[in-house]
Amino acid sequence: DRRQRQMCIRDRPKTVNVEEEAKEESSSDVDIASISDYLFEKLDSQKLVRNYGEDTGWTNLEFSSDGNFTGSYFGKIKNDGYDGGLTDYAWNWHRGEEIHTSDFKGKFKIIEKVNDYVYKMKLDNFEITSENGRYDDIYINVDFALGIKPDADYYLYIPGTPAKYLPGEDSRLDKNYKKEDGSEDKTQGFIIWNKYEDEVFNQLSL
Repeated sequence: DRRQRQMCIRDRPKTVNVEEEAKEESSSDVDIASISDYLFEKLDSQKLVRNYGEDTGWTNLEFSSDGNFTGSYFGKIKNDGYDGGLTDYAWNWHRGEEIHTSDFKGKFKIIEKVNDYVYKMKLDNFEITSENGRYDDIYINVDFALGIKPDADYYLYIPGTPAKYLPGEDSRLDKNYKKEDGSEDKTQGFIIWNKYEDEVFNQLSL
């Protein structure tokens, strides 16, 4: 539909060769502030998406400077469990489903270096910027976005992170860190993992 097509048609992220640079930066035991400045500079203008295939909902993050980001969410009842009461109307008049959307902004803060490839983050702030409620017949702006929980722990994986540093334990991340034809067993692109909800934001679909 219109909203999903608009969100899918986006510029490819710029190529970032950060693996070797990050190891050099971190090997000198720089402080968290310096690491944050370095990594957030690399994330500037990058786009990451939470999506596990067709009809699984879509949340995108678009980074600017210093860990700030904006984004949008698109989903349905079967994705997020929210029922706004438009199912019958949507089917009778549009032969479709109730659609959930939201726009938001926020800022990540790096709080810990786990190793040379992985960095623990928290949300410094997060705000839904769209007006809550029904619009455009079958669309409802909701007050959440799948994959984002304000008090969750997040982990930033830099491009080229070896698979041995992934969480394992049947995490979604173990199936969403590289493309099927990836020749090396390493992450492709930046990844943000919401540990609490086991949600993955990556760059594989961009």
